[in-house]
Amino acid sequence: MKKYVLAIIATVALFSLAACGNKNTVVETDAGNVTKDELYDAMKSQYGDAMVQQLVEKKLLEKKYDVTDKEVEKELEKIKEPFESDEEFDMALMQSGFESADQLKEEIRMNLLRQKATTDGIEVTDEKLKEFYDENKDMFVEVEARHILVEDEKKAKEVKEKLDNGAKFEELVKEYSTDSGSVPEGGSVGTVKHDSQLVPEFIEAALQLKEGEVSEPVQSSFGYHIIKADKRTDKTFEDSKDDVEEKYLQENARPYEEVRNELLKEANIKVNDKQFKDLFKVEDEEENDDEQDNEQESKQDGDDDEVKDNEDK
Repeated sequence: MKKYVLAIIATVALFSLAACGNKNTVVETDAGNVTKDELYDAMKSQYGDAMVQQLVEKKLLEKKYDVTDKEVEKELEKIKEPFESDEEFDMALMQSGFESADQLKEEIRMNLLRQKATTDGIEVTDEKLKEFYDENKDMFVEVEARHILVEDEKKAKEVKEKLDNGAKFEELVKEYSTDSGSVPEGGSVGTVKHDSQLVPEFIEAALQLKEGEVSEPVQSSFGYHIIKADKRTDKTFEDSKDDVEEKYLQENARPYEEVRNELLKEANIKVNDKQFKDLFKVEDEEENDDEQDNEQESKQDGDDDEVKDNEDK
């Protein structure tokens, strides 16, 4: 993500240089001036490859696919949803390396273009979506969860026994939990979904809980969790059809590298700057297949020879 941001910043800077008119000096010092050409060359050397690749890639994608501002705003709202205030979101934005929401929108737009490219041609019908939903119901479950995190299994069993005997979850959070970030919130980790940014063991256990149920100790790389489901929502197919379609497309999408190579092959790219002459070379898939076949045949021949030698012995 940060690499992408640096490329965006560099791109903006280069275009700004181009718009500076006849003033060739960017910075003046007693030790000498920094010129537009010097800055351009330095930035081209440092960021040039990534920047040129992204600019060409974006043009190729935009020629075939369209992403509207409305689609970008919709994705932005999804990203902002977990944050309680604009200030909290802005802080997270800065920590992720973005200078503004507009930079984040550029990345969202690029990601949406890539998604459309990798899912182009996938057949979507109600029957296929319903079948996908029935086979992946955990993807459409949300659990408002809390947990108590302890270091070892012995202590986890001790906590679970106290809960079984009627102890209050919130009190044991204060007494035992080593997750200092969630203790003030009574152990709350918010809404758990199949794609939450949590360890997989935690997600799997939380999504199996009924409303009000408390889990057995769950081991993860952080220790042992005792998880409680405060609220559980099982989304119906009708209520989550858009979400089902989105996940169905994601699951059936082609590898982006494969799609990108196809776009490059079709684009008739001519590179005029020798620094970038090898950036858009695409190996022929048939040649790769032939090479792999030859390698496999050579290996098989070698194995056959080895078997024959052993038989002769």
